This record gives sequence, C-alpha cells and structure tokens, in this order.
Amino acid sequence: MTLGQAISRARKAKGLTQKELASKVIKEDGIAISLPYVVDIEHDKRTPNSEQLIGQFAKALDIPAEYLYLLVGRLPSDLQKSYKPSSSAGNDYAKAVNAYKAFRKELRA
Repeated sequence: MTLGQAISRARKAKGLTQKELASKVIKEDGIAISLPYVVDIEHDKRTPNSEQLIGQFAKALDIPAEYLYLLVGRLPSDLQKSYKPSSSAGNDYAKAVNAYKAFRKELRA
C-alpha cells in the first residue's frame, strides 16, 4: 500500500471529503493545506514534506503517525537523533534502519 492509498482509504472510512480533510490538516504557518495538495497526495504525486504534516494527517484520520512514516520510508526525527552513528554507537544506526526496512518489507508481504 502506498501513502496515498492509505490516506484515501482512511479518509473514506471516516466519511470525509478531500476538501474536509484539507481543512483539518494545518501547516506550520497555521494555514490549512489546499484541496489540490490532498488530491496530489492521494494520487502519490506528492508526499508530506514535514513531520508537522504527517502528524496532522495522522490526527485528522485517526491513524498512527508511525504507519505514515513507514509508508513514506522515513524515520521520525526523534528516532533519527537516537540512532545517529557516533564513535560509541557503533552500528546502532544501521541496525535501526535495517530493522525498519525489514518491518516495512514484512508488511508488504
């Protein structure tokens, strides 16, 4: 499943129109996203470019943000910060990324 498919499916399950969803997703500047932005996301032409937007989609659709991160193939910044390679961390970062990828692959199976 793609991010667009998941958002579309969740939106329809909640009985929301694309316009209603757009009004519930608020950007960092306090302004709601546009209807064309929602359409582009649902057709996999765009991806939310910030954690703020991913969180807003998750909240508006009552789905876990972690699931959306999985679909966009990104780690949330708190995990990225926790697993940055350092002299004492060894391969923790690589292990975390590999575990995330394995989990993602398992969900697709």
